[in-house]
Amino acid sequence: MPIPAVTRKAPTRMLADRTLRLAAAFTTVLALTACSQGTRLKPSSKATPVNVPTFAPTVNPAPTTTAPAAPSESGGTPSASSAAPSGGGNAVTAVGGATNKFEPASLTVKAGSKVTWTAQGYHSADSGTPPTVDKSGPIQAPAGFVTYSVTFAKPGTYKYFCVPHASLGMVGEIVVT
Repeated sequence: MPIPAVTRKAPTRMLADRTLRLAAAFTTVLALTACSQGTRLKPSSKATPVNVPTFAPTVNPAPTTTAPAAPSESGGTPSASSAAPSGGGNAVTAVGGATNKFEPASLTVKAGSKVTWTAQGYHSADSGTPPTVDKSGPIQAPAGFVTYSVTFAKPGTYKYFCVPHASLGMVGEIVVT
């Protein structure tokens, strides 16, 4: 009596099906994580409240019609370099992972100072307050930057935030005296 052959799915077909399902799930997770405009879930009764820092609203200084005597805000310079910031201690780090914050959240510098941002993860730094980006503001670091610098000539408070992580409270300000 002959032994019946065992029928089974081809191993490569099963692996391909699993790979496609895993890729679709991973893509969905990335899309939901990156979307800062999505619907927020209502916390359960067991949720632990987290204090999120708030800043008093401030308006960027009004533009002047005459040329400034001091150097004006440079349109920042993004760089692929991972060298240490050259801001003379005026450095901000965009921290990723579970925290997603700017360190320090508020930095005070003198007029004419250069501030350098260094990103740890996929972040941006844009002038304005969430969710509105101020395209005329001096801080315009593109998403995914490594280092970015701006020289602030005029006194004032310059608010900025990370577009992908604004809903997580990733905001900061530069106070120029």
